[in-house]
Amino acid sequence: MAPPQDEENAAASAADADSAASDDFFVESPDDKNDEESSAPRPVPKSLQEHSRREYIFVLITGLALAFSAGYTNGVCLSGFIHPNDRDVKTSVAGVTGLYTGSAINLAEGDYDKLALAVGTIFSVMGGSFISGLLNPHAIAFSIGPRYGPTFVLASIFMTMGAVAALHNSRREFYWTAMANGIQNGITSMYSANLIRTTHLTGTTTDIGLFIGMAIRGNKSNNWKLYILLSLATTFWVGSLTGYYASRAKRQYSLIFNACFLFAIGA
Repeated sequence: MAPPQDEENAAASAADADSAASDDFFVESPDDKNDEESSAPRPVPKSLQEHSRREYIFVLITGLALAFSAGYTNGVCLSGFIHPNDRDVKTSVAGVTGLYTGSAINLAEGDYDKLALAVGTIFSVMGGSFISGLLNPHAIAFSIGPRYGPTFVLASIFMTMGAVAALHNSRREFYWTAMANGIQNGITSMYSANLIRTTHLTGTTTDIGLFIGMAIRGNKSNNWKLYILLSLATTFWVGSLTGYYASRAKRQYSLIFNACFLFAIGA
């Protein structure tokens, strides 16, 4: 009779043989390779500082231009001049925090006309960012994707539709313009990992305060971000001021400029 240890070794050898046969039977298919490639980790996002000086300047100038654009449209749509017969028809088309509160107050006061305008604008901004995510499902931070340009062109089309709607005083100009701003803010947020937010300044203002407080206590590691955020806030403010004077001078024609501007960026 064979010793128990020899029986165990024989059993182990048989198991190894079965495993090898199983491996030979289940040959890796091309689909399996594709599944492994699709599940492989994506490249680690780089910091904006790791770009070359030329790329860094390009991204910063583009971000500032978009902040000016968003401020301009917001100044136009909040000025009340694009509806000369009813200056109460105005709303923000960039940041929507106030619209959430305003819609609640409109509902409480029974002002359903303003409620519809606020809710419609909120969903327009959301729809614009939805389009950005739909067209760029695997965006990598700090890497300019090939679909960014066409996405900006699409934003310019929505802005053009807003400019045309303004000529008819239909109120749809607010929705189209808000959708265009949602697209551009979605793109800049995806690209910069939320550092460059071009259409609303609540987070930007909060970060400015944080970084100034840290700098006063000796932590100056975020000063480069602070300079960018201060530049964005200032450019947005200048754009808003320009939009106000443009709408006062050109009334419902003032949105045409921004449609051409966004198209130039996308092209």
